[in-house]
Amino acid sequence: MPLPSLLWGVGCMAENMPESAILTVTEVARYLKLSKVMVYRMIEDGRIPHYRFGRAVRIPRDRFFVWLKSQEREEQETQKVVANN
Repeated sequence: MPLPSLLWGVGCMAENMPESAILTVTEVARYLKLSKVMVYRMIEDGRIPHYRFGRAVRIPRDRFFVWLKSQEREEQETQKVVANN
């Protein structure tokens, strides 16, 4: 069975996100609707949790969604501060 059908053909989560425990930069970029270059910049800045295996970058799915949720909370808190000033 070819690799793409293993990743995308079986049960998916939130907007076709694969259920694999590890995500690629391409998968994260597709989910966030950003370019891969932008995702790589966010990784280099330390904003997105990741692991490096040589030149390969992988993002743990559970940590990615925890990080994404924290970004929502930070945005909400920022909006409250701005609204109160």
